[in-house]
Amino acid sequence: PMWHYGGMRMETTIPPIQASTRRSFLQTLAAGAAVGAVLPVAADTPAREGQGVLNVRDFGATGDGKSDDTDAFRKALTAAARLHSGRTVAVPGGTYRLTSPLNIKSTLLLGQSAGGWPADSHPMPTLVVDLPAPEACIIANDGASLHGLSFAFATKKEPKREFGPAVLLKGGGVSLTNLTLLNPTEGIIWDGSTNIGRLNIENVFIVNASKCGVFVAHTMDIS
Repeated sequence: PMWHYGGMRMETTIPPIQASTRRSFLQTLAAGAAVGAVLPVAADTPAREGQGVLNVRDFGATGDGKSDDTDAFRKALTAAARLHSGRTVAVPGGTYRLTSPLNIKSTLLLGQSAGGWPADSHPMPTLVVDLPAPEACIIANDGASLHGLSFAFATKKEPKREFGPAVLLKGGGVSLTNLTLLNPTEGIIWDGSTNIGRLNIENVFIVNASKCGVFVAHTMDIS
């Protein structure tokens, strides 16, 4: 092969390859390229800091719906913040109980890559919100992203309990996609002062918001 780089003409000599070996190599290469092209990053991908994908399970999250998984989520988000780019904290299938706010900045909290919202089942990973009002479950700072997650609030034992926002918008460039909010007091709420321009809210299904589903203002940029 011959190519040009920085104005210099470069040439490399590769020894000849037997026809059968060449065919085998090309077939293997094509198969690998095809698989790599169609497979999305799954939420159960092992934590690999070099690739920018961390998994809350590797930081101690249980996903059993009873244990407090807040600390595990915080540790994963803190570790992600040390990465230069492509910051993703993956949340595998399960039910995760949160008891205090999570601050997210320039990081994607990723549940299920794609999926629907059946009426009687919840295929997406679920975040059980167990925070006292008016604390928000997620504080979305600059560049925060949430995708493929379900937030669960009031239960049969506490049908009238009030909560803070599921997501408090406190930064610009926030992206909220493919989410369900089940019985929130307040859903997606502006913090009242920050410029939250470049806001993207897409495919968010809100069930029975008792006070407000979405309140947005002061988007001093494209939204």
